[in-house]
Amino acid sequence: MDRIKGQLTEMFDEMRGQLGEFRRKTYATVFKAAFEKYKDLLAEIEALCGEGSKEEQEQTVLEIASVIPDHGREEAEKMRQLRKGKETVDLNMTMAVYIVPLFMYVRTENCEKVGEAMVKLWNKRGITPLRLGSSTFETIESGFADTILGIRLKR
Repeated sequence: MDRIKGQLTEMFDEMRGQLGEFRRKTYATVFKAAFEKYKDLLAEIEALCGEGSKEEQEQTVLEIASVIPDHGREEAEKMRQLRKGKETVDLNMTMAVYIVPLFMYVRTENCEKVGEAMVKLWNKRGITPLRLGSSTFETIESGFADTILGIRLKR
Protein backbone atom coordinates (compact mmCIF):
# COMPACT_ATOMS: atom_id res chain seq x y z
CA MET A 1 0.00 0.00 0.00
CA ASP A 2 2.88 2.40 0.72
CA ARG A 3 4.11 1.98 -2.86
CA ILE A 4 0.64 2.81 -4.23
CA LYS A 5 0.42 5.87 -1.99
CA GLY A 6 3.82 7.03 -3.21
CA GLN A 7 2.82 6.57 -6.84
CA LEU A 8 -0.42 8.51 -6.30
CA THR A 9 1.51 11.40 -4.79
CA GLU A 10 3.97 11.25 -7.69
CA MET A 11 1.08 11.25 -10.18
CA PHE A 12 -0.45 14.34 -8.56
CA ASP A 13 2.85 16.23 -8.52
CA GLU A 14 3.60 15.31 -12.13
CA MET A 15 0.17 16.35 -13.35
CA ARG A 16 0.36 19.59 -11.37
CA GLY A 17 3.45 20.34 -13.44
CA GLN A 18 1.42 19.78 -16.60
CA LEU A 19 -1.16 22.50 -15.94
CA GLY A 20 0.61 24.71 -18.47
CA GLU A 21 -0.41 22.17 -21.11
CA PHE A 22 -4.10 22.51 -20.28
CA ARG A 23 -5.04 23.94 -23.66
CA ARG A 24 -7.22 22.70 -26.48
CA LYS A 25 -4.32 21.55 -28.66
CA THR A 26 -2.34 19.78 -25.94
CA TYR A 27 -4.78 18.53 -23.29
CA ALA A 28 -5.74 15.23 -24.95
CA THR A 29 -2.12 14.32 -25.69
CA VAL A 30 -0.95 15.05 -22.15
CA PHE A 31 -3.94 13.30 -20.59
CA LYS A 32 -3.57 10.16 -22.70
CA ALA A 33 0.17 10.01 -22.03
CA ALA A 34 -0.55 10.21 -18.30
CA PHE A 35 -3.15 7.48 -18.62
CA GLU A 36 -0.66 5.23 -20.40
CA LYS A 37 1.93 5.90 -17.71
CA TYR A 38 -0.44 5.27 -14.80
CA LYS A 39 -2.85 2.65 -16.20
CA ASP A 40 -1.07 -0.17 -14.37
CA LEU A 41 -1.39 1.74 -11.10
CA LEU A 42 -5.09 2.30 -11.76
CA ALA A 43 -5.55 -1.40 -12.58
CA GLU A 44 -3.78 -2.32 -9.36
CA ILE A 45 -6.04 0.04 -7.39
CA GLU A 46 -9.10 -1.48 -9.09
CA ALA A 47 -8.03 -5.00 -8.07
CA LEU A 48 -7.01 -4.00 -4.54
CA CYS A 49 -10.35 -2.31 -3.89
CA GLY A 50 -12.15 -5.50 -4.90
CA GLU A 51 -10.43 -7.71 -2.32
CA GLY A 52 -11.91 -8.78 1.01
CA SER A 53 -15.31 -8.26 2.55
CA LYS A 54 -17.60 -5.38 1.63
CA GLU A 55 -16.41 -3.43 4.68
CA GLU A 56 -12.75 -4.06 3.84
CA GLN A 57 -13.35 -2.93 0.26
CA GLU A 58 -14.97 0.30 1.46
CA GLN A 59 -12.05 0.90 3.84
CA THR A 60 -9.54 0.34 1.02
CA VAL A 61 -11.41 2.78 -1.24
CA LEU A 62 -11.33 5.45 1.49
CA GLU A 63 -7.68 4.81 2.32
CA ILE A 64 -6.63 5.18 -1.32
CA ALA A 65 -8.99 8.10 -1.93
CA SER A 66 -7.51 10.04 1.00
CA VAL A 67 -3.90 9.96 -0.28
CA ILE A 68 -4.09 12.84 -2.75
CA PRO A 69 -6.38 15.09 -0.65
CA ASP A 70 -3.98 14.63 2.29
CA HIS A 71 -1.03 15.47 0.03
CA GLY A 72 -2.91 18.48 -1.37
CA ARG A 73 -3.60 19.76 2.14
CA GLU A 74 0.09 19.41 3.02
CA GLU A 75 1.08 21.29 -0.14
CA ALA A 76 -1.44 24.06 0.59
CA GLU A 77 -0.10 24.43 4.14
CA LYS A 78 3.45 24.91 2.78
CA MET A 79 2.44 27.80 0.53
CA ARG A 80 3.19 31.35 1.55
CA GLN A 81 0.11 33.42 2.24
CA LEU A 82 0.79 35.87 -0.62
CA ARG A 83 0.85 33.16 -3.28
CA LYS A 84 -1.59 30.79 -1.64
CA GLY A 85 -4.65 31.84 -3.66
CA LYS A 86 -3.25 31.11 -7.12
CA GLU A 87 -1.37 28.01 -6.04
CA THR A 88 -4.36 26.45 -4.30
CA VAL A 89 -6.38 27.08 -7.45
CA ASP A 90 -3.66 25.16 -9.30
CA LEU A 91 -4.09 22.29 -6.83
CA ASN A 92 -7.83 22.30 -7.53
CA MET A 93 -7.28 22.46 -11.29
CA THR A 94 -4.91 19.50 -11.12
CA MET A 95 -7.62 17.47 -9.45
CA ALA A 96 -10.36 18.67 -11.79
CA VAL A 97 -8.65 18.25 -15.15
CA TYR A 98 -6.21 15.38 -14.58
CA ILE A 99 -6.56 13.30 -11.41
CA VAL A 100 -10.31 12.72 -11.15
CA PRO A 101 -10.68 12.25 -14.93
CA LEU A 102 -7.89 9.64 -14.87
CA PHE A 103 -9.84 7.59 -12.32
CA MET A 104 -13.06 7.98 -14.32
CA TYR A 105 -11.38 7.19 -17.66
CA VAL A 106 -10.74 3.59 -16.61
CA ARG A 107 -14.51 3.04 -16.44
CA THR A 108 -14.33 0.46 -13.69
CA GLU A 109 -16.50 0.38 -10.61
CA ASN A 110 -13.77 0.63 -7.99
CA CYS A 111 -11.74 3.34 -9.72
CA GLU A 112 -14.90 5.41 -10.09
CA LYS A 113 -15.62 4.89 -6.38
CA VAL A 114 -12.12 6.07 -5.52
CA GLY A 115 -12.52 9.10 -7.80
CA GLU A 116 -15.86 10.07 -6.25
CA ALA A 117 -14.56 9.54 -2.71
CA MET A 118 -11.49 11.63 -3.57
CA VAL A 119 -13.72 14.54 -4.64
CA LYS A 120 -15.71 14.34 -1.40
CA LEU A 121 -12.58 14.20 0.74
CA TRP A 122 -10.94 17.06 -1.20
CA ASN A 123 -13.96 19.28 -0.58
CA LYS A 124 -14.27 18.18 3.05
CA ARG A 125 -10.62 19.07 3.75
CA GLY A 126 -11.22 22.62 2.47
CA ILE A 127 -7.94 22.72 0.57
CA THR A 128 -9.25 25.51 -1.64
CA PRO A 129 -12.24 27.82 -1.34
CA LEU A 130 -13.47 26.36 -4.65
CA ARG A 131 -15.67 23.26 -4.68
CA LEU A 132 -14.36 20.38 -6.73
CA GLY A 133 -16.80 18.38 -8.81
CA SER A 134 -16.44 15.05 -10.52
CA SER A 135 -15.23 15.38 -14.09
CA THR A 136 -14.39 13.17 -17.03
CA PHE A 137 -11.87 13.48 -19.83
CA GLU A 138 -14.65 13.55 -22.42
CA THR A 139 -16.52 16.40 -20.69
CA ILE A 140 -13.38 18.49 -20.38
CA GLU A 141 -12.22 17.72 -23.91
CA SER A 142 -15.59 18.70 -25.35
CA GLY A 143 -15.53 21.95 -23.37
CA PHE A 144 -12.73 23.41 -25.43
CA ALA A 145 -14.30 25.68 -28.00
CA ASP A 146 -13.33 25.74 -31.64
CA THR A 147 -13.02 29.30 -32.83
CA ILE A 148 -12.28 31.02 -36.10
CA LEU A 149 -11.49 34.72 -35.96
CA GLY A 150 -12.89 34.82 -32.44
CA ILE A 151 -16.22 33.26 -33.43
CA ARG A 152 -17.11 30.15 -31.45
CA LEU A 153 -18.09 27.20 -33.61
CA LYS A 154 -20.32 24.36 -32.44
CA ARG A 155 -18.83 20.88 -32.44
